[in-house]
Amino acid sequence: MKQLANSASTTNYEYRADGMRTHKSNVAGTVFTEYYHDGQMPMEDAAINGSALTVTRYGLGARGIDYEEAGTGTWTSSTSRSPGAFSNIGFPIYDAHGSMIASLARYGSNSFQLNNNRSYDAWGSVRVGSSTGDPKNRYCGSLGHQQDDESALVYMRARYYEPGSGRFVSEDSERQRLNWFTYCMNDPVNKVDQTGKSYGGYTQNFWCAIGMILLGAAISKMGLCVAINDLSFMAAWWFTGGGNGVDNCQTKDAAFVTGALMSGMSALLADLTLKPTDVSPASAVIGLMLEHAGFLAAFIALMDVNEESNSE
Repeated sequence: MKQLANSASTTNYEYRADGMRTHKSNVAGTVFTEYYHDGQMPMEDAAINGSALTVTRYGLGARGIDYEEAGTGTWTSSTSRSPGAFSNIGFPIYDAHGSMIASLARYGSNSFQLNNNRSYDAWGSVRVGSSTGDPKNRYCGSLGHQQDDESALVYMRARYYEPGSGRFVSEDSERQRLNWFTYCMNDPVNKVDQTGKSYGGYTQNFWCAIGMILLGAAISKMGLCVAINDLSFMAAWWFTGGGNGVDNCQTKDAAFVTGALMSGMSALLADLTLKPTDVSPASAVIGLMLEHAGFLAAFIALMDVNEESNSE
């Protein structure tokens, strides 16, 4: 998104080569914000309004953003600015979803107080507390996502998310799944989107499970035979419509026949290669346990895809 216009204002946006936002300004260029990143996590924001400057710095840690500090001063140019002392220090408090529900700030010499109290609905809209003003890291703030006051959109790196509708405002550039605007498979309670085009859902789980299957196959010949059988079964199930993956009837028939042949091949391989002296009891048990665990995890992940397809 390069420009956003509404009844109140028009805002322009600029990005660096990898898509990360670097600049936001009004049409006149007198009110703007410059963004600096450490990798893809926010490191510093410089908000300028005329000659007034507010710099917010973010401390990155195990929780994502572990603290924020702000300083105010004067701005002359991008190479000449005086932010002053950074005395406004706050430590974000996140809920289980990573949304900032408050910030903890030092109060006096030996006590602390809670500020910026907020609560959210399942899709990220602010239910209690201010929906504008600092801090900008609100919904999924621990991931570095920032919400813009002028639009109420949450910047999630690759795309902008609208909590009010529970949808992205632009389509998925990779055009995955059926609905290219869906947020977290319509399951914002259990999933988050770190980049605007991925989420902690079936993709990572599926490939981890495939890795377990292959590891089980590598440990023992019996694990290899069962792995061929299970992988062929999952492929046949998916491409014959079990996961709404393919609608072409000929492709479904070919996938079903291929799956049946692969299953038969694994049985033949077991019969030809497995002998009592070839199978170590320990390696056979470990290989089969890993293979079966991976199969169950991968199949559950594919069922997750099927659920997503039906929900869209």
